[in-house]
Amino acid sequence: MKNEVKKKKQIFSGKVVKISSEKTIAVEVVSYRMHPKYQKKFKDTKRYLVHDEKKRFGVGENVTFSVGKPRSKRKCFEVIER
Repeated sequence: MKNEVKKKKQIFSGKVVKISSEKTIAVEVVSYRMHPKYQKKFKDTKRYLVHDEKKRFGVGENVTFSVGKPRSKRKCFEVIER
């Protein structure tokens, strides 16, 4: 038997900015990074398409989501909780 090491799933949290289609929401994740040369902090935003099976979330709500199985070309994340 091999000793298999399970990878820990990445967990993100962000704000719902759009209800894209049925069972799909667009979530914007904000992170702050430091410029390597000038040492100034700047805001970095990224949008993810997240699968929302039960259609529980609306625009403006905070959501926690993680990596799941791919459902389309750009949507491979699933909602965990509010």
